Amino acid sequence: GLEIQSELTALLRARLLRPSARGLEFAHGLTREAAYAEASPTERRRVHGRVARWLEAHGETDRAALAHHWYEADEAEPAVEHAHHAAERAIRAGGYTEAARLFERCLSLAPHAPSRSSPPSRALHWRRRLAEAARGLGDIDGVRLHAEHAIGLAGRSIPRTRLGLGLALIGCALR
Repeated sequence: GLEIQSELTALLRARLLRPSARGLEFAHGLTREAAYAEASPTERRRVHGRVARWLEAHGETDRAALAHHWYEADEAEPAVEHAHHAAERAIRAGGYTEAARLFERCLSLAPHAPSRSSPPSRALHWRRRLAEAARGLGDIDGVRLHAEHAIGLAGRSIPRTRLGLGLALIGCALR
């Protein structure tokens, strides 16, 4: 509360932070890197957690930014939640690289983030969406890799032909 406000005011006066459209940002990338390098891993996690909570309390809608801060705070459940929504938005907008990065993050964090839905169904969804992102990027090998993982998660055998693979993927999507 008040302690954070006075710290931020001091950093603004020293011109280490500056106002931005999204709130505050470091005045220079080198300043950010130096501050980050000085902090211990425990301190970095704590600060990222505080930033994430502050952003949420102040109505931040950038799910990718929230996912980043929760991830860096080592808080898997909110990181997965925000990464999932940010990835869905990115893939709908044609941001396939960003979507793939965020869906991969969901997969990597899933074992640490309990959910109401079963982990295999979440992983299946993310793998299908990764195959879509790979297709959007023209990455045929990526399409095959993620499609095969999705088919395996759906409990089906992996077809040997492209047609069979396509049909199996459609079957996974209909589940």
